[in-house]
Amino acid sequence: MIRKQISKLHSAMSVCQAERMQRGQAVVEYMAVCAALTFALFVPIQDNPASPDEPRTTWEIVVNGFQEAYRNISYAISLPS
Repeated sequence: MIRKQISKLHSAMSVCQAERMQRGQAVVEYMAVCAALTFALFVPIQDNPASPDEPRTTWEIVVNGFQEAYRNISYAISLPS
């Protein structure tokens, strides 16, 4: 009888430990993905062969693209009909 109770208690503890380990694994994977995205966005790249001395980050390229698109749209809106 006592062996059964100890066995049940042990199996319940194993399940809790497994859940904790899985939660820990998810945190590690999340951090790895965040680190990879941060690296991809903020590491300078050579995107313009005409001026290789000025590397830009992916973030700068994306932001500059949005700024240029906004300038073009605001110019088009400001034209008289």
